[in-house]
Amino acid sequence: MLLADGLTLSAAVGWVAEADFDDVGGADAGDLFDVESLEGERFANVPDYTAQLSLDYITQLRGDLRLRLYGDIRFIDDYVSSYSSDPLDSVDGFTIDSYTLSNASIGLESSSWSATLFVNNVFDEDSPISRRAGSLLGSEPKVMMLQPRNVGVRLNYFF
Repeated sequence: MLLADGLTLSAAVGWVAEADFDDVGGADAGDLFDVESLEGERFANVPDYTAQLSLDYITQLRGDLRLRLYGDIRFIDDYVSSYSSDPLDSVDGFTIDSYTLSNASIGLESSSWSATLFVNNVFDEDSPISRRAGSLLGSEPKVMMLQPRNVGVRLNYFF
């Protein structure tokens, strides 16, 4: 949606109506799990809701030089990261709590090059995004975290 000259607002919402193992019906996953024991459980790595809002501003400076400012915020609802395939474990999955992530950038662009200063994960959110159980052989559980705040410069040359 164009809010003003050069200023664009974008929004997106995702909703998964029913993503659970009641819908599997006849899938052959018997080698991995007892699918019937997962009936009514949510699919792994599928949040019920996601949402994103972004603002993008571009203005002409001089000649073909443009200034671009960008920012976004994303919400990811809680979700089940994984289920244990260990028959000694309960069916309970590892739940990842909902989190919000923001990014921002400022850059200069021309017809032949661009230079952008960016900050990903502006507020340094430190949420886990994946958890896996250990194995029967004694391996430790694994947790993957969001990438911490990341500041960088991106240079492009177009030819």
